[in-house]
Amino acid sequence: MHTPGLHWPDNMVTWLASENILFSNDLFGQYLAEEPPVNAGYSKEAILKGAEPYFERVFAPASESDKAIIADIAAMPIQTVATGHGLIL
Repeated sequence: MHTPGLHWPDNMVTWLASENILFSNDLFGQYLAEEPPVNAGYSKEAILKGAEPYFERVFAPASESDKAIIADIAAMPIQTVATGHGLIL
């Protein structure tokens, strides 16, 4: 799925429908780390706190039309988000 303007003009995410996994590249990343990179007891608030400055730095400059693709992604039956930066959610 092409997500232009969300960080880079050629940004893309990959959807593995058979497993309901979104490989989100830079989208939905956070400034959090863990080894292995899984949600190991982080609260929702802690994840959002780690995601907010990442979003502000990487995605806030995108146009509203570029950000509109997020609504399409939100409508998908996602069970796992495998980010390029941060925790797997």
